[in-house]
Amino acid sequence: MSGADIALPSFNVISDVRGSLSGVKMSLAGNQWFVINELLNLLRAKGFTVYVETIPPGLVLRRALGEPLVIGDLVIDVRPDIVSLPLGCSRS
Repeated sequence: MSGADIALPSFNVISDVRGSLSGVKMSLAGNQWFVINELLNLLRAKGFTVYVETIPPGLVLRRALGEPLVIGDLVIDVRPDIVSLPLGCSRS
């Protein structure tokens, strides 16, 4: 299966993907990991259910264009509702 694969051999815990796919889905560039706890707490306090992934910018772009996120045998094939990319990240 084609997709944005972030599996790392011999690792069985990943903290860059969390939340519930039934809510607002966000894909953020990995360097934004430091705001995630506060962002999730704020949104949850306001009653939102949230899913967030912090992955490399190139993968965020691929996710925004509809590619699934693949972690080993797990395939997350929902398109993000909110995407955050650094300036200069393009399709080229």
